[in-house]
Parts: sequence; structure tokens; C-alpha cells
Amino acid sequence: MLTVRFAIPDASDPDVLDASTPRIFTEPLYVASREFEIVSGPIVSSFCASASASSRAEFSVAARDDAPPVLPPADLCDAYTLGDRIPVSRWYFDDKSDKEQSYQHRTRDEITSFMEEIENQQTYYYGQTDTWLYSALQTFPIKDKRVLLMGSNVPWYESVCLVHGAAECVTLEYNELSYEHERLTTVTVEEYERDPGKYGKFDMVWSISSFEHDGLGRYGDPLNPSADLEAMAKAASYLRPDGLMVVSVPVGKDEVRWNEGRVYGRIRLPMLLSGWDLVGTEGFSDSDLDKVVRSHSHQPVFVVKRQAPEL
Repeated sequence: MLTVRFAIPDASDPDVLDASTPRIFTEPLYVASREFEIVSGPIVSSFCASASASSRAEFSVAARDDAPPVLPPADLCDAYTLGDRIPVSRWYFDDKSDKEQSYQHRTRDEITSFMEEIENQQTYYYGQTDTWLYSALQTFPIKDKRVLLMGSNVPWYESVCLVHGAAECVTLEYNELSYEHERLTTVTVEEYERDPGKYGKFDMVWSISSFEHDGLGRYGDPLNPSADLEAMAKAASYLRPDGLMVVSVPVGKDEVRWNEGRVYGRIRLPMLLSGWDLVGTEGFSDSDLDKVVRSHSHQPVFVVKRQAPEL
């Protein structure tokens, strides 16, 4: 077993930890098809700034040659931390070099089973976020509407889309998907960009726990400190003029967890929602922005609409 020092949230802790709580962990972490031992140690407040050449070399042995970078590149640290305003911690995943595991074929029976669970108001990986999404869909129904889902590797939210009666559910993903259902369409970003007019505009765009990963390389995407902001801005181009965006990201004290994802607090969340009017929320309160969040557990749902251009 490789030895790698990662600071990760402890599953036995409450959902939200006080910022003063030390986070020291010794549990094993399964990363794609590689198993890593976690050596106890405190979270690093600004790892980009403190990582020496020797420590970078030490961590680099943990990854395959074709795996995402185990550490943020030194020349991008300032951009990822917004000039040392946002701390970087370490929580590494490799969903690039073992795509057969990360992007499995999903059968019609699996999707039908998901739909039955959703009809019974059950939740999946993100737990309470699903309940908040169900509530949002009561206020902003999608029956007979066209819905675009941004980012996916399990067709749970596609199944939510089907259960709630959308006329069409289309998933846009960097990697090729294989979802076996006649009412679902999947398209890669490359395919879409070749002929965007083919797919038309949508009544609603969903991004559920997707944007926070963009630009960190975990899924084989290019390293880009502002990729999440660019993806949010890009979403506007997919919408009809009166369309709505449903977005859910981890909310708490600002943090970049390399390379698992970002946490959006008082600094990054306003940046993400810039250019959009907030028309509804589920599960969000202002005090959330100052809390240290365990894992990806606290992901409120925001419903937003593009701001009208200034005349």
C-alpha cells in the first residue's frame, strides 16, 4: 500500500464541524482502483504556499503516469487560492486513468430502479440535497420541458428528470456515457461544441455537484483555476431567454480540496453566481458560509435566472 499524507473529513464527525475543530485522520481512502493509506496529520491551511520541491516529489509517486496531478502546480497556486485568500487541503481522487470504473455502463433496469426510489422520495449519494431538489421542483416544475444536465457519471439525476415528467433529458459530460434508456440523451462536450445548434436551447439547466470539480483535473479535465466560473457562465448559453438554472455545490468556509473539489463560501460563492438573479433556494442559510463542511454533505440548491443585460 502506498503511503500518502491526506487530510480528509472523518465520517464519524457531525455533518458540519466548527472551524476550530482539528481534523486529523487515519482512515484508508479508496481512490479509483488505487488504495492509499492516510497518515494522520492536520489539514494544511495553504498547501500551495508551503509545498517544497521535496514534498512535491514525495507525493508525485502516489499517482500513475497518466493520473491527475497529486498536487496543485506551483505556478497556478496564486490563481487557485485567489492570492492566498482561499486555503488548499488535500483529498485526492483519480477518475481519469480508470474510466471503466468511473464511467460504467448503466442498464435500463438500473435506471428503472432509480426511478422507483425517486418516486418514493428516497435519496442517493448526496442525501439531503436530493430532498431539497425535490422541493425546488415543486416550485419550479419541469413537466413537458427540455432539461440539460451538466456533468454525470451515475444517472440518478437523469432519473429524477424522467420521474418529474420532462419532455427531454439531455446530459452534457466531458467523458462518454453509456446510459441505456430511450428517453435519455447523452452528449460529450466535444460533440456539442461541433454543432451546438443541433441540440437547441433548454428550459432548465441542472448542475448538481459538478462545477466544484471543474479545472482540478480529477476527471481528466484541463487544469484551470477559473473553470467552475467559466462553466457557470457558459450554462447561460444553453438556456432559453426565460430559462432557469438549478445549481448545487458544497457550501461552507471557502476551500480548495485538491483534487476532490471546491467549497464555496463568502469569497467564491458570489463569484459563481455573478450575472445571475437568485429566484429560489432550498437548504441554504447565510451562516452556512462560515462553517467547515464535512465531506460533500452540505450542498444547498440554488435556482437562478440570467440577469437582464443592461441597456
